[in-house]
Amino acid sequence: MKKSKKSFAIGLLEKRIEEMYIELAKQDIRESNWMKTYEDIQKLEAVLNGVKKDSDKSFMDKIDINVLINAGIGLVGILLILNYEKTEILTSKSLNIAMKLIGR
Repeated sequence: MKKSKKSFAIGLLEKRIEEMYIELAKQDIRESNWMKTYEDIQKLEAVLNGVKKDSDKSFMDKIDINVLINAGIGLVGILLILNYEKTEILTSKSLNIAMKLIGR
């Protein structure tokens, strides 16, 4: 979800939970409907916590460090090839090294 959609959903959930707490306060605890309303509030709060927890993750938490390392090795391999090809006329062996490091 986009940030604005998440914040909108969080706002709606919080508003609905607040409304349900007001309904719960008006009901008698001995009514059968009271327990159902209370369980519904717990479910909505669990959903709200899940949405908030997901939105709290930073961008770096979502990136796998292995992917970054692999990309860095690939870029270094390409730079080695370009530098060697620029300075030498002969074909380079860094292409084979780069391909082995990338895993292809």
